[in-house]
Amino acid sequence: MLDGPCRSLGQSHRLNQERFDYRTGILASPSEVDAAEWNALLARQPQPTPFLRHEFLNALHVTRCAVADTGWAPQFVTLTDPLTGKLAAAAPVYLKGHSYGEYNNLCRITCRDRPTELA
Repeated sequence: MLDGPCRSLGQSHRLNQERFDYRTGILASPSEVDAAEWNALLARQPQPTPFLRHEFLNALHVTRCAVADTGWAPQFVTLTDPLTGKLAAAAPVYLKGHSYGEYNNLCRITCRDRPTELA
């Protein structure tokens, strides 16, 4: 039952509470996910980008561009339907370990003798 405006109008509403028993996975490599299933999910998006294709993400991993040693620890989050075994949702996530050589800190510019911080 709902409280608030729906109840005050004298309406009785029952929430449709479907149970979703998906398996959650956190994977250390894109190679642990079926490429065809990953790309099929991407193809269903309104504007699929090539930078989320399985081949691109796997190339980052295989060439060691985006691995824990370079400060980018892959943590691919997946939801799998336990009834079908098919991938239902997925997201590439990277845990950032350090910022060596990257421009994600504040830049400092020296104007005469006064440093100025830019965001």
